[in-house]
Amino acid sequence: MSLINVGYDASGNGNNWTANNINNDTTSTSTDIFVDSPSRYGTDTGAGGEVRGNYATLNPLANTGIGTLSNGNLTLVTSTNNKTITATMGIPPSGQWYFEITATNYVTDGGTYIGVVNTPFLTSFPANDTWLGILTYNASYNNGTAGDTNNLSQANATQNGDIYCFAIDATNGKFWMGRSRSGTLVWADGVTPSVNGSGATTLALPSGTLYPMAWRGSSFNETYDFNFGQRAFAHTAPSGFKALCTTNLPEPTIADGGEYFNTVLWTGDGSYPRTITGVGFQPDLVWIKGRTTTYSHIVYDAVRGTGTSKNLSTNETGAEGGNSLYANLTAFASDGFTVGTTSSTNVLNNSGTPFVAWNWKANGSGVSNTDGTITSTVSVNTTSGFSIVTYTGTGANATVGHGLGVAPRMIIVKVRSTSNSWATYHASLGNTKALLLDTTDAELTSSLFWNNTSPTSSVFSISTGNSVNASSATYVAYVFASVAGYSAFGSYTGNGSADGPFVYLGFRPKFVLVKSSTSIRSWLIADSARNTYNIVNLYLLPNSSGAEGTNNLFDFTSNGFKVRDSLAGINESGQTLIYAAFAENPFAYALAR
Repeated sequence: MSLINVGYDASGNGNNWTANNINNDTTSTSTDIFVDSPSRYGTDTGAGGEVRGNYATLNPLANTGIGTLSNGNLTLVTSTNNKTITATMGIPPSGQWYFEITATNYVTDGGTYIGVVNTPFLTSFPANDTWLGILTYNASYNNGTAGDTNNLSQANATQNGDIYCFAIDATNGKFWMGRSRSGTLVWADGVTPSVNGSGATTLALPSGTLYPMAWRGSSFNETYDFNFGQRAFAHTAPSGFKALCTTNLPEPTIADGGEYFNTVLWTGDGSYPRTITGVGFQPDLVWIKGRTTTYSHIVYDAVRGTGTSKNLSTNETGAEGGNSLYANLTAFASDGFTVGTTSSTNVLNNSGTPFVAWNWKANGSGVSNTDGTITSTVSVNTTSGFSIVTYTGTGANATVGHGLGVAPRMIIVKVRSTSNSWATYHASLGNTKALLLDTTDAELTSSLFWNNTSPTSSVFSISTGNSVNASSATYVAYVFASVAGYSAFGSYTGNGSADGPFVYLGFRPKFVLVKSSTSIRSWLIADSARNTYNIVNLYLLPNSSGAEGTNNLFDFTSNGFKVRDSLAGINESGQTLIYAAFAENPFAYALAR
């Protein structure tokens, strides 16, 4: 069926091209025509090839060596055993979703696992219960822990041309698999997918974001063609189930990350005071660093206030106001902030020095919060999942209200009145461990930080450690929650290769903070303002006053970042690295760099 007149001039001027060697049969697995487009419009009818938008494909950045890709990264020819590939799009945590995989060339007694997994980059077989799929060798369900007997009413072994159909109800944790042979579709156990219906498998859908995947258990050369809806489906998707396309993704809460986080650059001109503009909003947290000098990192926030007595430095343990030479932010402005009064008390506009400032929006100077056993002052932005919290320590186990309404994923605490390290909680490490933002130390295991208690939707817990809760000492905490399409806090495992892990964020990053939690390495910040194209190679170290460094680091992509070096601080083999990332645009609106 020819649906698209290739080369047609839509302007009406008649400047049409003649198609040559173009397969425009959009139902064919070898079609050269897809509806994939940056534009988002149309209503999904379940037929495939209907909605305009960016569709999922297999992700070449997440190909750990399983084989070669072609046909717009939809055709996979397997070659190497114990290797995996995942798709470019994670299945949203709600809604119903459908895709198809055709066994174009199956090898007798071969077999490949196809299905979904909750890890976007795998160097070996996924851990038990993190995946759910079908083995084409015998069409049996598995998740590593157990299998599920199913009845396809057909011979189990795959035949060339068999089409495996996957229907996933993310809202209700249901999973169905069917197989089409010679045009006849049979769903496993005879259960047809339906919204809120019974699943055909007794195995639980894995938790977390799921990615369509293929894993090769042997080195046979088999060919599989994936269809996420960019061409017509062989079978109309079950009612209510949609293709994996940006147009079908839930509308993001934050369409433009720049409304809540932004990076600004300027070169000092030696004038004081100077107002730095271009933030796009009045910031409530400003983090400044001189890029080519050994100036300290300087942090101000709207709850503690401005002036030389209020600065803090992430690379130092000193009390508030300890950097009178390096810092004097005097005001938060509607589109930025003002630095300096005289050059003798400020270098934040030193002539010829390039600077960077990372800026977050909260909600002004804050209000009283009594959710915890300690009364706190909180400036909170629940839309962007960020709050600034100040409190006075008690020296006893306590809780502190943060105002977010959801459990935080990252908390950075600094004592203001005395010297001590910046204690950092990260959900990927759990409530028994902490990192110190001002040091290169690996994770510390101690109950003296979070009282071995995870934060809740209203409070975070602190114990008796001086870095978080000394009696009568004053503290500030910067508290972050994940917001789909805007912020993400997670971890990945290094592989020690220039072809490093791919980290799926669900957005194009504007800012990425990384730290090895299991080895003695520096923290590292990269951003898209200083790195306007890939490879991202300029970085600063929050625990060091050192000047900006250069090394191959990442590719920033429309849906995450790809590690591009074996550098120990971002990709040491076998080490766990935690990250915090903020968006330029959510995946639904992001374009390639």
